[in-house]
Amino acid sequence: GKYIAYLKDRTAVAVMDIKSGKERILLDRNVNYSYSDGDQSYAWSPDSRYIAYSCRKLAGKRYAFSTNTEIYIYNVETAETSVIDMKGGYDTDPVWSPDGSRIAWISMERDGYEADKQRLMVADVDWSAGSMPAISGIRDITDSFRYNVSGPAWSADSKSIYFASLA
Repeated sequence: GKYIAYLKDRTAVAVMDIKSGKERILLDRNVNYSYSDGDQSYAWSPDSRYIAYSCRKLAGKRYAFSTNTEIYIYNVETAETSVIDMKGGYDTDPVWSPDGSRIAWISMERDGYEADKQRLMVADVDWSAGSMPAISGIRDITDSFRYNVSGPAWSADSKSIYFASLA
């Protein structure tokens, strides 16, 4: 790859061009993209041109009382950002399928309801749309599963997705 993404000072997500050493801050430390110190809330696309990440881009009281995070897609080369807008709720842990045809993430449906069921969402990705991939066909693949899910992981052939659950 040409870039590396990393957690800087435990709170900011940075992207560095490996060849030039030039660093660009993707999410500054004023934006709490994750409630933990880990890097589980962002993921490189298979072609290394995009980073999907989870973020709550709110301020003031709205930030304090909201659980509304969304999945964003960042183009590393152009610095463009798009959102997978779920219209509220808590969306985290994006994971690209190895073939790049789909993206999955964990989602709670309603903003402010931290006890909502953690669902596994999957969407189709169209790379022919220009500088940003087009996201379509968003679906809850755990609709008939009654328990919370976590830790989504794709199979190597992109045909299956696995998750953890306390059932």
